[in-house]
Amino acid sequence: MQTMRGGAKYSDAACNLIQSIYNDTGDIQYVDVRNNGAISYLPADSAVEVACRITADGPKPLATGELRLQLSGYVQMMKAFKRMTVGVFRRFGACI
Repeated sequence: MQTMRGGAKYSDAACNLIQSIYNDTGDIQYVDVRNNGAISYLPADSAVEVACRITADGPKPLATGELRLQLSGYVQMMKAFKRMTVGVFRRFGACI
């Protein structure tokens, strides 16, 4: 069923993440986390999907630094769009 709706790989990733946190493996996985400086020019509170060391305390983002010029403009544009979308939703709620 999950294969038909496209969720099989996500559930595998979730189970791997849970196992790694539980067993404090310290392995590297790509997960969504608060930026906190992982990508240098994005705000600390931005959500980013980056390589993280997985510990019993949760994922610890590995510093990515600056992205290549070809990617940085696109990422900044998408982050701005997402922030505007959240701002509209906060202002108008579910009425829109």
